[in-house]
Amino acid sequence: MNYKNDPAFIKGYNQEALDIKEKAFGYHDALYALGRYIKSLKSDDENYIKNQLAFFKERKELKYLLIDLDNTIFDFTKAELLSLKITFEKLKIEVKEEYINTYLKINDSLWKALEKKEINKSELSRLRFVKTFDILKLDPLKALEAEKIYNSELAKHPFYLDGAEAAIKELSKKYQIFIITNGFSTIQRPRIRNSSLKDYISGLYISEEIGHDKPSKAYFDYVLKDIGDENKNHYLIVGDSVTSDIKGALNMGIESVLITKNPDPITFNLSSLAYLGRTLAFIPFK
Repeated sequence: MNYKNDPAFIKGYNQEALDIKEKAFGYHDALYALGRYIKSLKSDDENYIKNQLAFFKERKELKYLLIDLDNTIFDFTKAELLSLKITFEKLKIEVKEEYINTYLKINDSLWKALEKKEINKSELSRLRFVKTFDILKLDPLKALEAEKIYNSELAKHPFYLDGAEAAIKELSKKYQIFIITNGFSTIQRPRIRNSSLKDYISGLYISEEIGHDKPSKAYFDYVLKDIGDENKNHYLIVGDSVTSDIKGALNMGIESVLITKNPDPITFNLSSLAYLGRTLAFIPFK
């Protein structure tokens, strides 16, 4: 039976709407939060609607934000494309769309393999340009040099996503912010040092240094233990990856927010980190 024809669900759904409306008048800038609710009414996905609504319920005190770095705070796509262009240029290889797309496809598949523990970080680093150059019939001797140039360039470009820098600055006034990333240490640490982000975060957790990757429970167990507070009600995990950030949150039983342009039924989601502060201000954390 379609859930929209279920009287019990409709009754509960309408009550949620009334509760949210009533509380909205007591909070500053509640318009965005209500907008998310109204948008959810247009969805045909029951899980999506329930997850959007569930996020507006009272919950215990929030103290720590565990936030992913790439494509959540930093515009990794922009930095990646620029670094690839520079890499090919330095190797005196014509920059072609086919070359860029081939690398991106191979790199994406290797990162997914890493999340499934099918390969390790060293293999990922070694294979992505080797495989790319092999498919494109480029000089294989230049593949390892390409990896070095690419990593060096990527470390130089900490581009923020729109609104992310201001959001982090504002959120840091109320919460302790910790960065959680599967990226390479030699890239992530310089990028943070070369940005204002270092002034607003309380810590950086790189999977390569920990010895475990997101979404493994071992990774998040380490983070919580190192922070010194293992009460999961005090944490919120924020990221752009369902398979890494959100799955990790589900593994731990920690609430999460997915940053995505495409609504996802698994968890509450926002289109930009820029909206997180306003949403949290609307939600009554105690």
